[in-house]
Amino acid sequence: MDLVIFANAGLTVGLGHIYRCLPLAKFFKQCQWHVRLFAPEVVQNTSIQWDQSLFKELSPIINQNSVVILDAYDHTEDWKKLIQQRPDLTLVRFDDRKESIKGEDLVINAAPDVDPTIYQSKSLCGPGYSVIDDSFLSRRKTVINDNIRSILIALGGADVNNQMTNLLKQVSSVFTGTIFVVGENIPSIMSHNISSLGMVSQHQLAEYMKQVDLGIFAGGTMIYQALCVGLPIMVFPQTKYQSQHVRLWAESKAVIPIYKLNQFEGAWNYLSLRPNREKLSFLGKEIVDGLGAKRVMETIIETH
Repeated sequence: MDLVIFANAGLTVGLGHIYRCLPLAKFFKQCQWHVRLFAPEVVQNTSIQWDQSLFKELSPIINQNSVVILDAYDHTEDWKKLIQQRPDLTLVRFDDRKESIKGEDLVINAAPDVDPTIYQSKSLCGPGYSVIDDSFLSRRKTVINDNIRSILIALGGADVNNQMTNLLKQVSSVFTGTIFVVGENIPSIMSHNISSLGMVSQHQLAEYMKQVDLGIFAGGTMIYQALCVGLPIMVFPQTKYQSQHVRLWAESKAVIPIYKLNQFEGAWNYLSLRPNREKLSFLGKEIVDGLGAKRVMETIIETH
């Protein structure tokens, strides 16, 4: 059996799509499938090698009766062409934009409160189908500390409009403990209590989430990972699509959103109280149980 995965990645979009696909790649490899991974830019520091390619160039090299997984935005037209040209393929797509495409075999949208009837094909909807590495399930929090002593921050991709710089200034104005920052394009605001981690593996990220007291993330895959661990999080979306996604999460009461930096102080005051962080930690673990990758893999095999 052959599996081809194409995921978007790069300086501006980060590696969220890549990390969402890796658990599936590992699962299928363990089942003795032949797995090939492709991305439009060079991907490093992952446990499985990714080859560089544009999605529209893949069709001629995909073997008969393969499963193809697409995790990338702005490829709708190329995806439709593949549906028309290769009826032998089982086509699976991750969707974060509530976009229905006729002819695909399976669509996955793990956002909360998604109506599966919006899709024309078979669908897996809701946080129970969030695909995350099993490192996060194995590092669930059991204790919430009285005070916030350390914070993990990741906004993904480039520092758009100096948002990371301004956020670090806000955090530093109310917090003197340890701050860990994930990413390659970290601003030069670094001080004695701010540590730049660069790019980290999923195992390392899971360990940091277990150890720190609070996370501040932009959205996307990291929300699911943090909820699975039970890490209380403040979410600061950086794009229009992240904002739409975060609004759904805000309705679930599982995260504390800020859409502008002038909302930081109120969110910080709320999260400073241990009972509030305990409530978020418990709710997060209830919503994301860490078994989504297994459920998705089983459904792909049934569909194929």
